[in-house]
Amino acid sequence: MFNAPIGSLPVGDPPHAPLKDFTTDHVEGRAGFQAEWILPRQQRTPSQAREQTRRALVAWGDVSEDAADAAELIVSELVTNAVVHTRSPSVQVQLRLDAESIFVMVRDQGSAPMEPLNISTSGSAQSEDGRGLFLIDQTATSWGSRRLNTGTLVWARLDRSLSLQGMAA
Repeated sequence: MFNAPIGSLPVGDPPHAPLKDFTTDHVEGRAGFQAEWILPRQQRTPSQAREQTRRALVAWGDVSEDAADAAELIVSELVTNAVVHTRSPSVQVQLRLDAESIFVMVRDQGSAPMEPLNISTSGSAQSEDGRGLFLIDQTATSWGSRRLNTGTLVWARLDRSLSLQGMAA
């Protein structure tokens, strides 16, 4: 399923260890903490990813409230993109925390939808389309994507002590 390594990323990008096939393992390592999970492509997948992200960050502690909120937003936007815009039967999320940063990586298995999957919960969803990557760009320290043989990996890094105070609305 998701057993291929994500490959080398340019210097300064997130760690490039292989993504593994496990669902809710939390591992404390030399560099910090890591959580990975695989979620099915469903309407509720973005909310499940947000919940799992929040739970992991709360359990790990010492992350600013703004950074936790931003990580949830980033995970939600990237997972939403994978659910809506790919043919993946599932989406893989990896969350890492080190002394300075939170890394988010979302991996899918395809690039075109099998069928449209509307995840909207309100009538104003149309006005929200296309804003996700803009929000990530405004919130993350850095972000990028890598096309893989089977899908796409999108990653973002943010400062674990992020403060959104004073940012333009």
